[in-house]
Amino acid sequence: MARLKDQGLTKESGLQVKPRELGAQFSEYTQVLRTTPELTALPSTPDEAIAFSRKMIAPRTGTHPLRHLVWVNWLFGSWDQFFRAYENFSEDISIEPDLLLPEIAADNPKKTELIHLLTNEGLTITGVAKRLEIDFGTAAAWATKEGIKVPTRPSKMTPEIRGEMIRALKNGDDKKVIAATHNVSITTVNKLLSTEIGLSEAWHQAQFRKAQDSHRQAWQAVITNNPNLGVKAVRVLEPAAFMWLYRHNHEWLTEESAKLSKAPRQNHSNVDWDARDEALAQQVKETALKLFEENPRKKILLWMIYQRLPDLKAKLAKLDRLPLTKSAITVALKYKQSQFP
Repeated sequence: MARLKDQGLTKESGLQVKPRELGAQFSEYTQVLRTTPELTALPSTPDEAIAFSRKMIAPRTGTHPLRHLVWVNWLFGSWDQFFRAYENFSEDISIEPDLLLPEIAADNPKKTELIHLLTNEGLTITGVAKRLEIDFGTAAAWATKEGIKVPTRPSKMTPEIRGEMIRALKNGDDKKVIAATHNVSITTVNKLLSTEIGLSEAWHQAQFRKAQDSHRQAWQAVITNNPNLGVKAVRVLEPAAFMWLYRHNHEWLTEESAKLSKAPRQNHSNVDWDARDEALAQQVKETALKLFEENPRKKILLWMIYQRLPDLKAKLAKLDRLPLTKSAITVALKYKQSQFP
């Protein structure tokens, strides 16, 4: 948290993160890393970066060491700086950063007391929150997780709007879209999720199904459009779908991959590599020039080029046979204003 504070990514107290700023900066950093096929699972948007950061900041969460390496490298810039900070770390810092509602252990005495006060003494959520000196949102979330119905506070939200929002959340709709549609804040949507029994689980399940359908369709679309490709080639063309399916729907991916025949060995002896190299190099230069003209101050990154030039991505592994193209890429990534007329 101290490092985030040094970078201006926390509020004045130093205990609360600024999610929007953090998401924007971290997602910009990971764009460069995502040009490597094996790292395409890293955040590609500010929202994904915020979700990633929550796992990094929350204590005792199990996550892949590579994620920690990326996070540390972004925060500190060098390992020397990280080790110096680590050696000076104060063990008495025990306050959890407020990026989400704090996760409380099952044996937390306040949580146990809350359940007792609500079920045995008949206190209201507001009354319990005041007695335990916790905020209403935390008290409501604890109660909901225990299956205790939380009465809603009076608000401008009509029963009709509330019902529509619940149906939209059960359908897995995006929270921002729901908030905009019904002219309420994201906080209101989150509060509804945390206080309506079973709604949060239903929303996450629906979100998962939507993501699963989307990535399955993307994978199958590549196969439909390129029926002769093998698994490796499809993976190159749709790396994000492959990574998601590999992690979350591995059985389906294995079954679908088994249907693909291994790509036959092809004789490339008749390919005019010189002509191909010359044409592709020219396309790289033209693409880089357009990127420069659109934003002269912004550094050109490799993913920006092959995003507009899909043919390039499939040939990155063969740049040793495409020297002109390789040179054009190198120049584009290290461009100066004088290099472009």
